[in-house]
Amino acid sequence: MGEVEGDAAESSDSGGVVEVAPDAVRAVARLISQAGTELRSALESVSGEVKSLLESGWSGPAATRFTRGWTETRDSGAEILSALTDLAEALRRAAGVYESTEDTSTTQFNSLKL
Repeated sequence: MGEVEGDAAESSDSGGVVEVAPDAVRAVARLISQAGTELRSALESVSGEVKSLLESGWSGPAATRFTRGWTETRDSGAEILSALTDLAEALRRAAGVYESTEDTSTTQFNSLKL
């Protein structure tokens, strides 16, 4: 499993214990969201250019093939955007769960009379 520099990650010698830095997880979620925003912007920009090109009167077999290819590319981009959005949200939720669990464990541990 890869590690984010300076943050804990689950390892085979951790005895099944999951170690995570919620702030690092949120940082990755922000990067994924940013990538989605940039991809959305790029797709919208290219879509505008493609629309202008197709409305300029281009026709024939090459235009038809291009339109099919562009539609497939655009649709794939939309699927990627959806996946990025879902992934970023899942990471945010996971960070919250990890943080909540840690807070609960800390409170319970501190309440022990050792």
